[in-house]
Amino acid sequence: MLNYKDSNTAVFGWTLATKAYLYYNIITIYLHYVNTPFILASFFVNTVGLYYCFYKSWKVDPGYLHTTLAEKRKTIIELVETNSFDFNKFCSTCLLLKPIRSKHCSVCDRCVAKFDHHCPWVENCVGVGNHAYFFWYLFFLFGMILWYIYGGTVYYVMACGPYPEGVWNAVTQSARCAPWVSWGYLNALFHVMWVGALFFCQCYQLFWLGMTTNERLNMTRYHHFMDSYGAPQTPFSRGLLGNISDFMNISLCGLVRPFQVDWYRQYDTNLKRTYKAV
Repeated sequence: MLNYKDSNTAVFGWTLATKAYLYYNIITIYLHYVNTPFILASFFVNTVGLYYCFYKSWKVDPGYLHTTLAEKRKTIIELVETNSFDFNKFCSTCLLLKPIRSKHCSVCDRCVAKFDHHCPWVENCVGVGNHAYFFWYLFFLFGMILWYIYGGTVYYVMACGPYPEGVWNAVTQSARCAPWVSWGYLNALFHVMWVGALFFCQCYQLFWLGMTTNERLNMTRYHHFMDSYGAPQTPFSRGLLGNISDFMNISLCGLVRPFQVDWYRQYDTNLKRTYKAV
């Protein structure tokens, strides 16, 4: 029976195989029918962006917290002496004081700064170190799947038409005309739904709420996400433009400048000490 780590690797292998299958269809079939300059340019831009961001999401350190044995001992002694030993703030596995927004990943068995989630599709955690790459990976993946659906539609019209009346007749004729392509087309229709949902969910969380996936799912476990009346709040949000500026680390035409926080060493919600404009 597969354990979680083995199944995680299986999912990673499956997503690589799916990409290879879809790209094989694009290169060997679709590009013969879809050949306008703009569409071809969008294909190559999406391809470069997709695989660059995929590689970075996969290989970049997501934000693992590092500490020495001496620092571990010092932290434990200080917490015990000050009677402030709190397992909500101390990781008993990594033996370190957890910065705010961090979490111990049970798959990687490491604490990750500004932890979002562990993603089996890139076989890596998503945290402060690679979250931006993961976001753009979803963006380009969503774009590529839409491109594949468009290319498949063009192929069906040009290679399998004309079609009889009725949706079911069109579907059955397409399946008989090109079963190999039709299987890829069904895959694309399936993937575009969950990839689109994940991408827009990330947009909503990051830009509108100013939260990570972990925080949104577990906000009732974190006291700093509750106001004095017990209502949920987002203490790290600076509004829509501010959140976009902070996550992308860009200035929005001078209207909003990004603020940076060292999430590896920020231990409470008082960001005024470590927030700085760029």
